[in-house]
Amino acid sequence: MNLWIYCRVSSEDQEKEGHGLDNQEERGRKLFATIPELTGSPVCVVREVQSGRKEAIEDRHDLKNALESLQFSDCIYFDDEDRMARDNGVKKAIIRQLRKKNIRLFVRTREFDLFNIQDTLQLGLKGEFDEYMGAWLVQRMHGGIVAAAKNKWISYLPPWGYQKDDKTVLRVDSYEGQYYDLMVGWVFEGIGMKEIARRLDRLGVPTKTMRIGKPSRRYRRGNYAIKFNAPKKWTFQTVYKILTSPLYTGEMTYYGHKVVIPRLISGERWEVLQELLAARKQTRTPRRNKRFYLLQGLLVSKRDGLRLFGKKLEFDVCCRCRKKLTEFLKRNPSAEKCPECGSLLRESLRRREEGTYRCLCTKSESNHNHPPCGLPAVNLKKVEQEVWNKVQGLAKNIPKLREHLETELSKSTVDTMLWEVEVEAVERAISEKKQRIINLLKSEGDIGHPEYLRQTISALDGEIEELTKQLGDKRKEIKRQELLRPRREKVVEHWKRFGEVIDNMIEQEKYDFLHAYVVRVIVDYDREKQKHTLELELLAELEDTAQVPKSLQKIIQS
Repeated sequence: MNLWIYCRVSSEDQEKEGHGLDNQEERGRKLFATIPELTGSPVCVVREVQSGRKEAIEDRHDLKNALESLQFSDCIYFDDEDRMARDNGVKKAIIRQLRKKNIRLFVRTREFDLFNIQDTLQLGLKGEFDEYMGAWLVQRMHGGIVAAAKNKWISYLPPWGYQKDDKTVLRVDSYEGQYYDLMVGWVFEGIGMKEIARRLDRLGVPTKTMRIGKPSRRYRRGNYAIKFNAPKKWTFQTVYKILTSPLYTGEMTYYGHKVVIPRLISGERWEVLQELLAARKQTRTPRRNKRFYLLQGLLVSKRDGLRLFGKKLEFDVCCRCRKKLTEFLKRNPSAEKCPECGSLLRESLRRREEGTYRCLCTKSESNHNHPPCGLPAVNLKKVEQEVWNKVQGLAKNIPKLREHLETELSKSTVDTMLWEVEVEAVERAISEKKQRIINLLKSEGDIGHPEYLRQTISALDGEIEELTKQLGDKRKEIKRQELLRPRREKVVEHWKRFGEVIDNMIEQEKYDFLHAYVVRVIVDYDREKQKHTLELELLAELEDTAQVPKSLQKIIQS
């Protein structure tokens, strides 16, 4: 069984500029590597520079040859439906040929069953939908450019401090303008964004959406319903977005068209304001959520590669029989006794909190992109304690830490050997193409077609330029790998120092340490043992101590 990766760009300029061919091939190889039954199979890569709007497969010679070379039950990968074909008729003809040989078709991140009506319908409809959306976006963009050329505001809501007149031209709103000046003055007094938001709420200043209303979409049970959102309070982000927008200096461009806007602040004063905000951002204390998640952003599902997010739920429980009664009390709000043990709820009912980490695929808004992977939720306290125990053990046992990092280093050593082999192959290809150019120039008189000769040499020069760029990137990677071992020793030295104080770390220091020296924690579930498995991936190299959070730099320096 062979694995085929088809990569296509529409023009030679795109190929020379590197728009996509290498990226398409890399994504195809990564997808095949994630499928166990396909690992080890030979990979054939087809690269084509041809427009996807050709009316027949015969006009695309590389694709035609690839389809003819496919064997029964081979696999083929397209980066997206447009790489296959833009015309639905050509796309259907390709699908018919693939179906005859029982080919497994992969598009971007999923496999399409060619004998499933729903999958083949989806492949066909996407092309028509993309054409419609492309035309719609062009129309919207053209309308915005025309409006910008006439000094009109192109959005529904005018920015804070302005209002639209009958011709949709922005004018200063005297009511909101005075509060913009007040916000700027508060920043110069050293007041932060949150306190400014609180003061505006106390003064009763309405937000822009409270005064006008903003249309938004809410997705509920498959139906879109238009409604108007009107937030009641000012937020940190709202104030920060207003104060950092250069629009208030009178600068606004839309696709090269400058829109003249009355300014509320001079350019010099705005620059000073940005310096103050940047200085506040540097000295701002670490953000603390109401609910603190020690492993936030570190846990990754082994099944689909998505991150796990922390979630804490509050529920009512009977303290005698330990039965959760939240749903029961919603259905029976006037109940007086526990349905399980019969005890009086006024005596036995307690409010408890339970924390878990769940895969992102369980979120409703991501279900249409990522089907549920089936990873059970992880108990928050247990997984945090288990990860911290493993980290503590490595920090106090340096030989074990070195062994762990040596495993990571051995992988990179293999990568270095592969890089060196690829460098030799690229150098060989460059020398062959240069020799071919020399041979063509020597036989210039015998060929008799100067235009063909010029085009061939130009194409070879482009290929040599692209290969030279690849050669430089590969050599840089080899040099980086050579510096990996001394950088690893710096990481080991840091772990050694942290091992002396790791038992006395406070919560924020634990958080900073884990996020600085642990790349990720891969989580899976063993159904036989009925428990979660954790695999730590540690930071293998460190260029500079400045990358470490300030709370940890004091420990390193001491």
